[in-house]
Amino acid sequence: MHFDFTMSNEKHKSELVEVLESLMSDIDKLPMHPKNKLLLYQRYILSKISWNLTVANISKTWVCENLDNRVSKYIRQWLELPVSAALSNIFLSKTKLGLNIQLPSTKFTQCQVVLRNALKSSTNQEVRDLWRCTSSSVNVQYDTYQNSKGVLKAFRANHEERLQNHLVSQGSFFSYVKDQSLSSLNSIW
Repeated sequence: MHFDFTMSNEKHKSELVEVLESLMSDIDKLPMHPKNKLLLYQRYILSKISWNLTVANISKTWVCENLDNRVSKYIRQWLELPVSAALSNIFLSKTKLGLNIQLPSTKFTQCQVVLRNALKSSTNQEVRDLWRCTSSSVNVQYDTYQNSKGVLKAFRANHEERLQNHLVSQGSFFSYVKDQSLSSLNSIW
């Protein structure tokens, strides 16, 4: 862990951004199929940045704003998606017709859950006391998960629910348009 006098974790933040940007640009330059680039990202880059995501005291908001956006930019480029396209479909599992992609913010939550569970189940009483002292307000969202698989399940369930709600609202909109339009316009539609 990097320490400075201001306790700002700027070293971890800059290292995360530099490593992520460097590796993503290196993968982008490779003459590979986009599916293989996504596989490299999923298996190599996420594991490469997981240590900093575990030990650094950074917020999930910072991870979403700085790391997720960079990754999303490359994913859009590799899949040739426009800026207006929603990426929520690719986060779904392959059985739900997604690509099973994980963002750095999800990996960050997993790392924090692993860290919190290690503190909670330590054999050392002082470490368990540390978990108890820090579970008051700051880390409550990470203590709700049993393990890192629970984070992925919750993440995917959230995306599935949002997609279903979006599709239901689109369906009701089009049925309203169909019901309210003239019969001559229905044949054109």
